[in-house]
Amino acid sequence: MGIVDLEQAKRELEGGGIVGVPTETVYGLAALIDDSQALKKVFQAKERPFFDPLIVHLADVSQLSLVAEDPPLVAFLLAAEFWPGPLTLVLRKNKSVDPTITAGLDTVGVRVPAHPLALSLLRSLRSPFAAPSANQFKRTSPTTAQHVAAEFPEFDLPILDGGECAVGIESTVLDLSESGQMTVLRPGMVTLSMLDRFISKHGLSFDLSIGESSASPGSMTEHYMPSIPLIILMRPFSELSLSEQEQLSLRFGATASELILDTSPQIAARTLYGAMRVLSEGPAQWMFVHRPQSQTGEEWDAIWNRLGKASGGVVIS
Repeated sequence: MGIVDLEQAKRELEGGGIVGVPTETVYGLAALIDDSQALKKVFQAKERPFFDPLIVHLADVSQLSLVAEDPPLVAFLLAAEFWPGPLTLVLRKNKSVDPTITAGLDTVGVRVPAHPLALSLLRSLRSPFAAPSANQFKRTSPTTAQHVAAEFPEFDLPILDGGECAVGIESTVLDLSESGQMTVLRPGMVTLSMLDRFISKHGLSFDLSIGESSASPGSMTEHYMPSIPLIILMRPFSELSLSEQEQLSLRFGATASELILDTSPQIAARTLYGAMRVLSEGPAQWMFVHRPQSQTGEEWDAIWNRLGKASGGVVIS
């Protein structure tokens, strides 16, 4: 089907189909949360295991009670501060939520995307949609409609074209399912410092920490991977010895390309996945990226979280 307009996207979703939709983070593969068969199509198209939960996308915070059981006050305060935006809240789920969405867990991840087309679509639908990234499981997330089409060449997939994603990496995932606890399960552009300032601003008593959990997508050690190997170098390639360079060539291939990140973390995040795709489609057999000591700070941490998983943990010190 290819590129569709809002009305076509609405008809597809309400008719039991799945649609590629833009958000400010990455493109998602959407299905309505009240359509169990459509939700299963998402997993089948992505070849995604059913133990990996989906994020529910809402039109606004008023829909929170549709999926969350007795949402705590702090969820509404966070929503007022960060929604629409790249923050996913993990909350105790409403019993009516399809277990396909939550991988059988008693929690559900929810957010309101900051993309005008996604919001217009959500406001027109009979229910919210659930959407993981619109790519094959463990592969690089798409940040343009063209990326989505390339991921599903054998599907007649309808895609709502919202241009290039403004943020470019997945949302921060914040677990609120335990009383008095805030745990960042996946870093993103809503940073720990921003959340800490939020806690202080509202005079809240919360233990803010970092952790990992199956309640969050992207929790596996291998994720966001390009179609050729990605290697992280802690030194510039030119500083590797001839022996080290030869070992890399023997292991991964004779030709390599360098993934160069912009010096601005915001631009680096926005262009990251697109750059990885370009290098994957070129003549190189593998790619490498240098991690300089100067790239410090929470936004860089989120970017290097994605690169660490995209490399499968292959780091040359």
